[in-house]
Amino acid sequence: AQHDAMIIPAIGADKNGCRIGYGGGYYDRTFHILEDSIYKPILIGLLFEFQMINKGIGEPHDIKFDYIFSESSEN
Repeated sequence: AQHDAMIIPAIGADKNGCRIGYGGGYYDRTFHILEDSIYKPILIGLLFEFQMINKGIGEPHDIKFDYIFSESSEN
């Protein structure tokens, strides 16, 4: 089944939108498989502001959110 958008759990995200996960790499591996596919969903993160890291700490294998929403996001 094709998914247009998915809300992905995370501990946080850096300033570049790189997801900080739980350390297993499952989401990273799954979405890298779909990265060049026509079926790649839009990846959405729902985070609180305190979960946002102001420096880039993502690694090359980390997936990036397409959109991140928090309590201070504008509609």
